[in-house]
Amino acid sequence: MKLLLVVALSVAGLTAAEQSQPRFSTSVNLLVVSAVVRNADGSITSGLTRDDFELLEDGKPLPIATFAEVNTDSRTSLDDGRFIVLLLDDLGTDAAFTTRIKQTAHAFVDRMGPKDVLSVVFLDGSNSTTTSSKAELHKAIDQRKGFGRAVLSPPGSGHTMRTVSGLSAQLARVGHRRKLLVFIGPAAGFNTTDLRGDTGEALRDSAQASLTTYAIDPLGLTEKSALAPRPIDAGGLAPPQTGITSKGAGFTIDNQGGFARETGGLVFANMNVLAPAVNQVWEEAGNYYLLGYDRPQRDSKRHLIEVRVKRPGVDVRARRTRG
Repeated sequence: MKLLLVVALSVAGLTAAEQSQPRFSTSVNLLVVSAVVRNADGSITSGLTRDDFELLEDGKPLPIATFAEVNTDSRTSLDDGRFIVLLLDDLGTDAAFTTRIKQTAHAFVDRMGPKDVLSVVFLDGSNSTTTSSKAELHKAIDQRKGFGRAVLSPPGSGHTMRTVSGLSAQLARVGHRRKLLVFIGPAAGFNTTDLRGDTGEALRDSAQASLTTYAIDPLGLTEKSALAPRPIDAGGLAPPQTGITSKGAGFTIDNQGGFARETGGLVFANMNVLAPAVNQVWEEAGNYYLLGYDRPQRDSKRHLIEVRVKRPGVDVRARRTRG
């Protein structure tokens, strides 16, 4: 796979206004964790303070050194835009789903704001496009012809996770507070609970980059997808499966222990309508809390992170491991 020069390309995509935005204070030993908090009805919880949160590493409470709420709807928000990498699976996806993947990628571009930067990256390692220009991003998506299933790179293989690792290493140098990787393709690799080998390396690298990952599976309810098939209820939605919960837009499939969830993100699967997934990713990309703490240990071991909210009736989702 070619080295994907996402960071180098992103510099050209940043406007002067974006570069002048204040950055969240940091230090060599400071780890910053982003947390999305929702009310019982699925709406975003806003207005929380530092005192509403508890942060633990390996079960031990730690002081929150830095704190900020980012809300794109607030005039006083610290929002400096989002850096989102759209990783499109043109290797392990059947060609029949090419249009569906492209439509989902186009929907992400349509939602961009003036401060946002997107990168369109293909899993086969071909040239990426990183810019704040919607026109250029739409062109990059449309230029790719039909996708095809590759024998040497099936869905969920180490190739995908090695790509995530490579992108994470580059995104660690991007100054945006909110960095997301959205994989659009068969999402089994992002739903896996086997966090060893290439997957474990990708998990570690994404933590160092403060990168949250999401996966949107285009295969729908009638195909083999990232989660086991389920019957459809009278309303046209698949009822929750054991260990699976519905949050936010009501269409979200929340894998409780998979790779995406470990990074603070989600897997969206077993869905025929993908627009709610796009909407929820954008909502969470612009409404979150930043909690910084001094790491008690600097080593290569995996450490468990837990973010709690003292207010009753809310649900918090944040990165769960580092190292």
